Amino acid sequence: MRARMILIIIILPVIFLNSCRSDGPDGTDIADSLWVGTVETADGYDSYTVVFEFREGGDFIMGDPDDIIIYDEAIDQNFTWSMDENYITVTGWLGMYFAEYAYEYSTDGNTLFMILIRRNFFNETYEEIRTGDRIELSRDEVNDFQYYFSDDYYSAY
Repeated sequence: MRARMILIIIILPVIFLNSCRSDGPDGTDIADSLWVGTVETADGYDSYTVVFEFREGGDFIMGDPDDIIIYDEAIDQNFTWSMDENYITVTGWLGMYFAEYAYEYSTDGNTLFMILIRRNFFNETYEEIRTGDRIELSRDEVNDFQYYFSDDYYSAY
């Protein structure tokens, strides 16, 4: 009986930590990096700038400097993310916000392609990314989320 308890105590943290891992199948690590890129709608006509930050502890921040496709309210929310071999999942509000993306990670580790495959209707409170929309992100050297929402960013144009 004691051996079973010890085994359970050892196995449960391993299962829990693996379910919240930040890397994909080949040691792909997207955490603690700022990713900047564009969302191209499924109809191929529009392209919007987005900023994603995947944090090591499982926290996720998303924003749109122009407040077009991701609303300002999203920046202050507590979203979480997880990644497995095929999908990146973002959740929030005790699961009421849900988005699942198929992804491809470049071999050099600097580009992340995502396609939204599932979401729920609560998402419209924070963003207008639709099923089939494609997101192409590049690892950002500035690595400062707030930079993209400051006067410095807009004065660069």
